Amino acid sequence: MSGPVVSCGNDTFVADALQWMLLGDVQRLFVHGKDASRMIGVLSLSDAALVRSGTCQPCVTSRIMSIQ
Repeated sequence: MSGPVVSCGNDTFVADALQWMLLGDVQRLFVHGKDASRMIGVLSLSDAALVRSGTCQPCVTSRIMSIQ
């Protein structure tokens, strides 16, 4: 892995996260909750592609959701 680490909040729209990933040539985006120093998940480009294609049933809201 090379730095810097790129992250977003768990309330970030998937479209925004995908745009950051594509424009920044980032393969994986770390997801954090209210505390930005605590990562709660990882979004990959393939995950985002599933959401944008509409084939991911739980992603109907188009938001990254955390299960806590």
